Amino acid sequence: MSTVHSQITVNAPVERVWAALADFGGIARYAANVTRSHALGEQNAGVGAQRRCDFDTGNYAVEQITRWDEGRSYTLEITETDTPVKAVTATLAGAPDGDGVRVSARVDYALMVGVLGALMDVLVA
Repeated sequence: MSTVHSQITVNAPVERVWAALADFGGIARYAANVTRSHALGEQNAGVGAQRRCDFDTGNYAVEQITRWDEGRSYTLEITETDTPVKAVTATLAGAPDGDGVRVSARVDYALMVGVLGALMDVLVA
C-alpha cells in the first residue's frame, strides 16, 4: 500500500470544524474533487455510516466509516468504486492548534496491479 498525508490549519473553533467533518454525507461542501455526495440511509455519522461520492473525473466511490472517535477523528474504507483502486483506508482528524484547528488526512491505498497501476501510483503520490 501507498500513503498520502496532508494537513491544513483552519481558523475556526474546533466544534465548528468537527461539525463539518462529522457531516459525513456533506463532504462535497469542502472537498475540491467531490462534485456530489450524500449519505446512504438515515445514518450520517458514526461507525457504519455510508456515503456516495461523485468525483470531478466522472468516477464514484461508496465509503463506510469503520472507526469513530467523537470530536476527534474517523476512519473510512471504500466499499465500492469504479476508480482504479483496489483498497483505500482514510483517516480524517481535527486537533486544536493555537487559535485554529489542524485538520489532517491520511490515505492508505493500493491501486490495481500491473504496469499501468504502478505508473498511476507514481503520478498520484
